[in-house]
Amino acid sequence: MGALLSLVAIVVLGLGAHQFYKALVQVEPTLPYQFRDKPAARFAIDIYVWNSQVPASARRQYLRSLGLMTTCFGLMTLALLAEERGLQALPIAAIFVIAAIGTLTRWIKHRGQF
Repeated sequence: MGALLSLVAIVVLGLGAHQFYKALVQVEPTLPYQFRDKPAARFAIDIYVWNSQVPASARRQYLRSLGLMTTCFGLMTLALLAEERGLQALPIAAIFVIAAIGTLTRWIKHRGQF
């Protein structure tokens, strides 16, 4: 069961990365010049994706990517617990909780902009 959950977590992570990249491509033209290179844009997207110049589809994709990546951490936690590796699951579970809080906070704060 743990192997299946791990496989699903990897697929969900890939889907989340795909959604993040699609949002990044749409946000890049609106970024200030110093953030136009890929490494800097990855860190600046969280601030500039909520700009009114950015299409609503980019905001949806960005929030979807956050949700999928949060789901991935939840699935990884469940996979470790299914294999009775509770101690190794604790850090992943902590990351899951932090990611879930961050995703929900962004959704509540910006839900009218989709």
